[in-house]
Amino acid sequence: MKDLLEHLKNYWKVYMLFLVLTALCFLIGWLIGGPSTGLAWALTVDGSLMILIILLQQGRGGGLVGALGGMGAQSAFGARAGDAFTGITVVLTVLWVLLAGFGGITLRADRGNSTFDQLEVRLLTAISRWEGDDSSMKLLVPIHLSATPSEDVEVSLRASVPASVQALHRVDLKDKPFTFKANTTDLRATVEIEYDGGTIPDGDWSFTVQIVKTSENAIRKLREASTLVTIMDDDVGTGLPELNAPGDPAGDSTDKDVEGPAVKKEPAVKKEPAEKKPAAKKPAVKKKPAEKKPAEKKPAAKKSGD
Repeated sequence: MKDLLEHLKNYWKVYMLFLVLTALCFLIGWLIGGPSTGLAWALTVDGSLMILIILLQQGRGGGLVGALGGMGAQSAFGARAGDAFTGITVVLTVLWVLLAGFGGITLRADRGNSTFDQLEVRLLTAISRWEGDDSSMKLLVPIHLSATPSEDVEVSLRASVPASVQALHRVDLKDKPFTFKANTTDLRATVEIEYDGGTIPDGDWSFTVQIVKTSENAIRKLREASTLVTIMDDDVGTGLPELNAPGDPAGDSTDKDVEGPAVKKEPAVKKEPAEKKPAAKKPAVKKKPAEKKPAEKKPAAKKSGD
């Protein structure tokens, strides 16, 4: 016990560094994927440090440093380096075993009493759409099933609206059940959620749709059991003329969409057609016949006799 306390007194900074590094990896993993992911990250870092410390120790063959041609771990780090590495290895091993145990407990708690071959029901992470102007608008929330079911799978969704949003907007808060039939190949379905549109520019607002109930032969997929719905306000520019939808017989927006007195357009002045004047004909110029000159004949040269 005395040797252990002396060892901790001499190397407490090393253990504090290991603990801080392990805790930092755990927190980063927790923020990314929850407690099970954080424990997995911490377990990986602790195992890597333990392997590194074991390789630095001097064994029968000289250790890693001796294999690379060095003098061995004890000569490189001092005469008492072997005892120090042994103590650090023991502490890291105990920490690794504890992390592995807590990781197994956390994974079991995440899945509950379910098995890995059970069907999983999941939703999209986020959905966004325009608000619309009707007093009763419908939003389609997709549901996905992981595999073809051998029995009917019942799923129930419900919208959850914050109190600040509920005071200004109306959303249907009733349970929305849906059933995947046995042996169906269509593993995607949609559920309608009603909400109210409007013409008042009150900004974007959002609510959550989550899975509240499933049958016993299916489970909700971890971290994919709810959907964040964002309703985007499309009435921000109410004072400006809005363009009609494509295919609208009214075409583009006209002056009647602008508030204020209508502007009368003056009738277009018709231009009289320009009178065409006959083009003046120029007298044709007669070409003179080319004068032919008589060809001059040269007298043939007489040959002199011998």
